[in-house]
Amino acid sequence: MKHWKSVVLIILILLLASSACTPKPTPEAVAHGTNAPGDLALLETKVAATLTALAPVLPPRGEAPTQAVQETTRAVDPTEVAATPTAASPAAVIAYAKDGVVYLWSAGTSRPLTSPGSAVFNVLLSDDGSRVAYTRQVDDLRQEIWAVPTDGMDGTLLMSSADFAAIDMEALAVLPNQIGWVPGSHILAFNTHQVFEGPGISPYDDLHLIDVDTFERRTPFLAGEGGDFYFSPDGAQVAFSTPTRVDLVNLDGSNRRSAALSFEMVLTFSEYMLYPPLVWAADSSSVWAAIPPHDAMAVPAQPTTVWSIPADGSPAVKTSEFNVAPLLGFELPISPDTQRVAYLAEIGAAPDTQLELHLRTLDGSTDETIHAAPFMDFLSWSPDGRQYAVNVGNEQALYIGTVGGGFAPAPGAPLGVSSLEWLDAEQYVYLQTGASGSSLAAGMLDSAPQVIDTLAEGFIAYSVP
Repeated sequence: MKHWKSVVLIILILLLASSACTPKPTPEAVAHGTNAPGDLALLETKVAATLTALAPVLPPRGEAPTQAVQETTRAVDPTEVAATPTAASPAAVIAYAKDGVVYLWSAGTSRPLTSPGSAVFNVLLSDDGSRVAYTRQVDDLRQEIWAVPTDGMDGTLLMSSADFAAIDMEALAVLPNQIGWVPGSHILAFNTHQVFEGPGISPYDDLHLIDVDTFERRTPFLAGEGGDFYFSPDGAQVAFSTPTRVDLVNLDGSNRRSAALSFEMVLTFSEYMLYPPLVWAADSSSVWAAIPPHDAMAVPAQPTTVWSIPADGSPAVKTSEFNVAPLLGFELPISPDTQRVAYLAEIGAAPDTQLELHLRTLDGSTDETIHAAPFMDFLSWSPDGRQYAVNVGNEQALYIGTVGGGFAPAPGAPLGVSSLEWLDAEQYVYLQTGASGSSLAAGMLDSAPQVIDTLAEGFIAYSVP
């Protein structure tokens, strides 16, 4: 579940939580493998059913399904937010939110899917492009999860703030942590975390599923039974990443392969624990992980290691190890085709130290040096693993690279690019920020970008299928 958007959300939550006006003793963190207070009385036990039987899913034990609540939506002239037309508009669909409204962009025009309301932090477009899930702020410490069909105009409440509070009645607040879709379905998955009055959050390492078509839900993995989740491409398995291990399990709860990979907790030198990102092989036969060293500041340097984790329960295999720049190698992006990992190395001596971008094959057979600069941030891989995006320099200039090919500024030479997602092998959407505010734009490998929408103050959240 990478990313500036997650960081922004966490920062906002921490700031809001720290300003809570009613003091309360800081709750204890929930340990892995234990249930949060109140969970057993309010959440269902695991259901022994195959993924093909997920619909209809069961509501939490002893609780009726959440009543569907719809948002009313005013009619809005699409020209209010229509992007400047161009001769070659990307044939794509993008969901985004600004100023408390969720929009759908297609064929160069945006139209609202919801009425104006409180802030929307996340939007998630289903892989078939027909549903948009989103989180809406209720107050300083509470959020809700909603969904809306892309051919409709009404939002439906899936998870209320009261539903979140019922997960742990003793917590100051419970909020969604990671959100995603089960591949090939309209089943929304999310886990949760506890909010404190001070800095830091405590993930429950649970997993909840909601069918957005039937509004029914279940909790197949209670607190301590999950982690950050990564579904196999066939949707039948889920890999859980935790600060010390990777578990594999069928989505129906069967065939758990606990500690398929174990490793030392990574010191982040901050208030959060690292849950290493995972990437599934296209045939769902294995999971890949790049694990940073336990201590990135250790002397001599400790290596990052790359692991292949077979889904059949065979032992994990270390395929490569290498050194990364201290504190900049916590999330090492593995390409979707599971061929390469991108990383930054540190070269030169202070005060002339620079970062060097490398693309390394997962088996360690090749390691290509791409570019050096005082600052760089790898943004994302294209779905086929052939293209990649990086922002370069303090001005965050967008560069596009091709594996085995060139590395150059993107068409239009955008600056201030903080995130980028690929629509396909040639089209992408990105967020850039400057003195005049933020803008969301769509670009292509061979043509100038097209502005989708702008915002003078605040933030824009977006999603691609």
